[in-house]
Amino acid sequence: MADETFSQELELKKGMRLHPFLDGSGIVLFDPTRTFVSSLNVSKETFFGWLRSPDELNDKNAELLNTLIHQGFVVAADNAQSEPL
Repeated sequence: MADETFSQELELKKGMRLHPFLDGSGIVLFDPTRTFVSSLNVSKETFFGWLRSPDELNDKNAELLNTLIHQGFVVAADNAQSEPL
């Protein structure tokens, strides 16, 4: 079970960079201030779907999203530090 219950939309934190794999099978997230990188084997479209409807994720995907929150890549959509999708 994931650590958090998501009750609102999420967004990339301001300044984070998202790049899809060339074949579209995954994404790379990059934090330029900490030079920290994380990757997921989900398409860009799927990832944005996660951010729009995080409460609909299965436990495995909710846990992955929760990890990105703890790593500082993702914040609540109403957070002043968020990056528009």
